[in-house]
Amino acid sequence: MSLTIIENLNDYDITEEKDWWVLYDMSTKKILSTPTQCAGTIASVHSLIIYDDQEEFDLYLEENNISFA
Repeated sequence: MSLTIIENLNDYDITEEKDWWVLYDMSTKKILSTPTQCAGTIASVHSLIIYDDQEEFDLYLEENNISFA
């Protein structure tokens, strides 16, 4: 995996403990949570960005004008 965006978070399972994830509001292009690294189940009205490469994540944010809230 490199970077994946999940839009429907109805009890979504994050299975890889080594992957990082953040909650993302696609309408405002804002990251809503601090980067977290753990497995578990998540439900939210927002989207989820899961990544395992910090440089690719930073580049994606820059290229898509996404910032932290």
